[in-house]
This record gives sequence, structure tokens and C-alpha cells, in this order.
Amino acid sequence: MSELSFDCAQLNTAQRLLLVAGNVVEVQPLVFDLLAYFAHHPRRAISKVELLGAVWRSSYTSDSTVARAVMKARRAILDDATSPRLLRTVSRVGYSLDADVTETRPTDALTTAAPPLAGGLGTLAVLPFVDQSGDPTLAWSTQGLMGLVHMLLERSGQVMLAPVADVNAALGSLPSDGDRLAQACRQLGVNEALLCEIRREGSGVFLRAMRGADIAQAQVLELTGTDALQVSLKLVDILLASTNRVFHAEGDTFWQEQFARALGLLQSRQFPQALDLLVACRRHMPDTAQLFHLHASLLHECNKLDAAREQVELALRRDDAGETTLVRVQLQTLLARCDYAAERLDASQAHFERALVLAEKVPAARSLRPEVLCLAANTATRRGDPGTAVRLSEAAVTEATELGHINLQARAWLQLAATLNQMDMQARAEPAVQRAVELARRTGVVEHEARAWRLQANVLNYNRRHRAALDSVRRCIALWIRCGDVVSLNWARIMEILILIESDRLDEVAPIVSELSTGSALQLAQRGMLTLLSAALDWKCGRCDAGLAAVQVLAGRQDQDANMTRYLANGELVFMHLHLGRPDLARMALVGVQGMPTLGAMERRHAAVALAEGHREQALNIHRELWRSPALRGVEGFRVMVDLTWLLLEDVAPGGETPELESLFAHVLDLSEESLVVRLVRAAFLMRRAPSVQTRAQWDEVVAGALPIRLRHAEMATERYRETLAQGSPIRLRELISYVCW
Repeated sequence: MSELSFDCAQLNTAQRLLLVAGNVVEVQPLVFDLLAYFAHHPRRAISKVELLGAVWRSSYTSDSTVARAVMKARRAILDDATSPRLLRTVSRVGYSLDADVTETRPTDALTTAAPPLAGGLGTLAVLPFVDQSGDPTLAWSTQGLMGLVHMLLERSGQVMLAPVADVNAALGSLPSDGDRLAQACRQLGVNEALLCEIRREGSGVFLRAMRGADIAQAQVLELTGTDALQVSLKLVDILLASTNRVFHAEGDTFWQEQFARALGLLQSRQFPQALDLLVACRRHMPDTAQLFHLHASLLHECNKLDAAREQVELALRRDDAGETTLVRVQLQTLLARCDYAAERLDASQAHFERALVLAEKVPAARSLRPEVLCLAANTATRRGDPGTAVRLSEAAVTEATELGHINLQARAWLQLAATLNQMDMQARAEPAVQRAVELARRTGVVEHEARAWRLQANVLNYNRRHRAALDSVRRCIALWIRCGDVVSLNWARIMEILILIESDRLDEVAPIVSELSTGSALQLAQRGMLTLLSAALDWKCGRCDAGLAAVQVLAGRQDQDANMTRYLANGELVFMHLHLGRPDLARMALVGVQGMPTLGAMERRHAAVALAEGHREQALNIHRELWRSPALRGVEGFRVMVDLTWLLLEDVAPGGETPELESLFAHVLDLSEESLVVRLVRAAFLMRRAPSVQTRAQWDEVVAGALPIRLRHAEMATERYRETLAQGSPIRLRELISYVCW
């Protein structure tokens, strides 16, 4: 670890910070590494081949990639690209840093002992142990001992740790050779990493631990003992300068080893196997609040929510889970997650708020707050409370930024972007999505990349670019399969179903629905959304009675707190009853839409009822008022636009298009033609403006390929309807065109 200074630039390799003229400048990890390499070799011509091997660690990267990185490096250190004075191009060779570099190093690290972590919070990643023994009986140590050391360090409250899931995900994308400490720090955005190598030595075990930002400057600790578990516990004792353990070393070493194996299974996301082994171990280990928390976490992952709550409540009554302990915050958060999964959303929100209050009292819990804020924001979104959801997401971004941990920042921005998307706040969502995707890609963590692809799928689907959206969500699915996160995978599959339905690729939907329906890992919220989408599939395929029955069940459920699924079900019920000629039942369904958080959703349904009951002017005025609202964008804004365009089109004589209609149609022209309703409105407008053989053929082509029209509005496919539309006296629809095409 060192600080490299030249001209007005300072490179802090420990914290991976670039300061230029005293200001922090954000650069991509590769650009930072490039600048550091130049600074370590000043005033020397360095070839592109050397840079590719030293910085990119690949010979397959093109010269243009190096040139682009050098350009970014010049911009970062305020070096004129047209006439560089620092990063100079050396003709036919490469580049040279023409500056004197000052290197400041801390006191040399000891090679026989590592100083304790106590005395202040740091950011550390515990890496998987490297088993050099070749002994099959130690195969469990790679993840098992990593999990044990991580748990004990976390319990101490003396260090902020990178989540184990992030570590495993990040390391999976790194090359197998090179400086593992430096690679991990760069990929995870942490200050230090802990890498342990373990091997047999005689009848005992030898452990070599390295802690630092890179191998060259790492602090090294070498230990020997009778077994792998004993030396790992010694390591933790030395790092913490204490004996603060989750269980005692003098107990039955067999069960201690089994416990470490259970942790290894947990890190590998083999939750049922880990749970079974932990239950067996607990009979032979003293109870602690941390063990209760671990047990409850595994029960939660196995979707055994009531049993998980029971373990949490038992732990909360223990003396070692006091108000100012880290485990108290973890338990309160887990209780909230159990309630969220069980759709007890009001209780979940209350528990998250309690966890946030507790986290303020516990310094070691500071790094947990952004994650808790994200989870609480998710709950508020499910409850249909957009104000709270956005406020909590923004707070997560602020606190993650203050902590300076790139993984926490990525997770917080991903949550904020997802919240704004789900609340249909597209004007604010677009820049948040860009920032979230940028951070996710910088981390290289598979989980973050998966969330970024899902965000992009959301944006593309909102813009009716269904093919690109489907490609993005399937990339997301592939990444979740790699991660082994079944819950997130199920949400991605549900989104895949939505995109397929909206793009009328209905034959691809049924197998996915069948596969998900028979799975046991679906949360209640996921089952609700799957039921709603299955009903939509039935409706689009002409099975109206089956679709209606399923939506009525969802809309009428009173055994759960108010949530978005119920709002959406009642909203669909309004349109279904109107199509079936039951405006009185549609009005009753409007009661369930009251409080729906999406701007324009409730008003548009009132307009639909008014239109069905013959109050056309009222329906027009509602749409006009919504369209004039500057806040209306997103999905409802799109539907208001096409519905108002169609209503005006039905009223205007051929050739007599009003400025209002012309303006609306100009907006429609900007929309993707992958949407059926867009193609239909365009074809109708062009045929009305210039009735001809060609425009009539275009209308016929759109209608012929429109499954919803063939199944539920067959009269629109007739020659009589087409001619009345072309001649300016159309048969006026009693439904909004956006739902006719659904």
C-alpha cells in the first residue's frame, strides 16, 4: 500500500482513490490501474504489449482499447489530449509518464504477525480459503472456514465486511492467476482482503494468512495447529485481540467441524442441506443469539417463515441480543424480511423502521443501514406507498455514498432506480437507471449485473421495445441461475412472462407458467403475480371466464395487507367487467382501485366506465386533463396518449384533423411499432387522412395479425368497420383502445 504523487495528481492505492488538485476524481478501475502502473514506472517508454499484460492481464485486448483507456487517464489528470505533457505518446512504442513521482509508504508490515483489527472500522473482504493439502477430508474448508472467520469477525463489530455472497460472486469472474488480494479489492471496492492458505504439515495443519490491498504489501501471519478449525480460531483471536467466539474451541471438535461445513453449504447456497446439518450441530453447541440468527436465516431461505419467526423471537429475548448489539439489528431485519415474504407488509415496515433505529445506536451496524433501507423501500413499494419508497431509497443512496463502498452504492442505486420504475416515475427513473447500471458494471458482482439487466429490461419494455427487453431479462435470468438466488430468479421469470404476454408471444408463456407454478420456492407475492399473469394469458387467448374468475379471487382477498397485486387485480377487473357489458360491476371494482399509487391509473378507469355508460365527453375530458399533467409519464401516460388519440380520431371528419389530434399523433409516431395499439392507431390515422387502397391494406394487415381483435373484437376486422372508419363515420367503441388491444 502506498501513495503515489506526481504533478497535481495523487494515487492512494490502499483506498483506490485518485485526487487531482485536491479533489476526488472518479475513474474506472482499469484506468486507476493504468495510472498506477505508469506512476510505478515513470519516465520510461512502455509498450502497449506490456500494458496489456500488466494491466489487462490479457493479450487478446486490442490496441484501441489501450488508446481509449489512455485518453480517459489523460482526461482524469487534466492532461491536454491534443498536446499531452504528462502521458506522452512515444511513437511506434507506446506511452510514457513524463513526471517525477513521489512514493509514500506506511511503516513496513511485519511478516510474522498481523496487528489486530480493533480500534476502528475498516472495510474487509474475507476470501475463500485456498486448500493446498490435496486432502479430500479438507474439501469443506474452502467455504466452511471462510464462513466461520467471516461470522466471527462480523460478530465482533470491529470491522465492516463485504457480504460473502458479493465475495463469491466477484471472485467467480476473476482470472485464476495474478494477485488475488489486489483483484478482490479492485472488484469489490474494499480497502483490504484476507486470503488464507491451508495445508497439511506433519500430523498438524499449517495456515498462512495475508491481509492487505495487494500481495506485495500484505501483512502475513503464519500459524500451526492440530487441525484446520483450531488454526482458524487462532487467526480470529489474533485479528481481534480477543476470544469473542460463536462457540467454544474446547468442545467436541467433530461438531465444530460439522458447523463449519454447514457454513460452507450456506455460502454455496445449498440451504436445505445447510439447515439439516446446522440442526444436528446445535444439539452439541452452546446457544448464542448469533446461532439463533443463523438458524432463522436458513429457515427463511427455505421458505419456512413461521419457524424462522419463532427462532428470531427466541433470540430477541436473550441477554446477548441487547439493544446495542449488532445481532439485534440483524434479527430485527430478518423478522421484517419474514413478514415481507408472508405479505404481512404493515408489520414488515414497522420491523424495518425498528431495525433502522437500532442501527443508529450500533457503530458496527452502520454498513447494514443502506441494505435495510433498500429492503424497507421494497416493502413500501409493495404497499403502494410511493412517497415512503422513494424517500427510503434516496436515503440508502446517501448513506451508501457516505460509506464510500462501491457495492453498497451499486445496491442502493439499483433499488432507487427499481423503485422509481415500479412507481412509474419515468422522468426521475431514467438518470437513476443510468447511474445504477454504471455502478453495477464497475463492481463486476454478478448479482448487481443481474439487477442491472432487469432494470434495462424494464426500461425497454416501458418503451415497447419488447424484443430487446426479452433479451435483457433472459440475460438477467442466466445470471441469477449462476448466483443460485431462486427468489430473484423467480421474479425475473415473472417479468419474462409479462414481456411475452405484452408482445403476444403467447405460445411461449404456458411452459414457463407451468414450471413456476409447480415450484415450492415461490413467495406469496410471486404466486399472486403469477396468478394475475396467468389470468391475463387466459383473457388474451379468449378464455374470458377463467381469466375473470382468477382475477376476482385476487381482488377479493382480505387475508393480506393491501398490496400492489390487489390494486392491479381490481384495476384489471374494471376493464374485464366493461368488456363483458357489466358497468355496474365495474363501478363496484373501482372501490378496490382507490389509493392505487400509479398516477393516472384510477382516473383512467373512471374514464373507461364513463365511456361504457355513454358519457363520452366526460371520458374525453378526463383524458385531456391527464394528458396536460406534466407529471404523467410512464405506462399510464402512454395509455392516456393512445386512448385520447383514438377518441379524437373517432370524432373528427376526414381531412379535418385538429391541432390537438395532430400533436398527439406526432407523439404516437415516436413510439415503437412493436406495440399493437401503436400500429393500430397509426394505420387508422393514415387511412382517415388519405383513404386509399394502400392505407386500407395497411389497416387490414395490422388487424389480421392482432389476436385480441380476432378473439374479442371481431367486428373491427370486418370490411364494414374499416369503411366507416375510412369515411369518417366510424362505429364508436365503448372501450378504450389500449384495452381493446390487450
